Amino acid sequence: MKECTALIEGSAGSRGTVDPLALRDLAVVRYDALSEMSGQLSFSVALLNAIGDGVVLSSINGRSETRTYAKIVKQGSPTQPLSPEEEQAVRSARLGQGLPATENTGLSRGPAVSRIPGPGLQGAGSPLLAGGSPGGSSPRG
Repeated sequence: MKECTALIEGSAGSRGTVDPLALRDLAVVRYDALSEMSGQLSFSVALLNAIGDGVVLSSINGRSETRTYAKIVKQGSPTQPLSPEEEQAVRSARLGQGLPATENTGLSRGPAVSRIPGPGLQGAGSPLLAGGSPGGSSPRG
């Protein structure tokens, strides 16, 4: 309770008024995961805190079914291999940058990124920020 009060009041030992564990960086990547579907109905969402901990949620939408996957991210690095679209969502969330939802990013299937406004983390030491890949795989993996 004291820590919450200190954060709200912004008192001197409270690390400022922002809780570093609160989810604050979010990016959405929309794409066509299956050839039978168009309209970029599949998506990957990265929800991260200031430390880079969080989750990537992916939804693969098909004509007869939808599959949803959740993958954990610790300090900007995934605990499971990520698909290229999931990597892009994490990278965009960590950098605090994104492309307009209508702009094609050049990945296969033509994904688009939407960045929810927030105080993005600049220059964090994440392997994903350096363009590295932890061994990309399909969200189905």
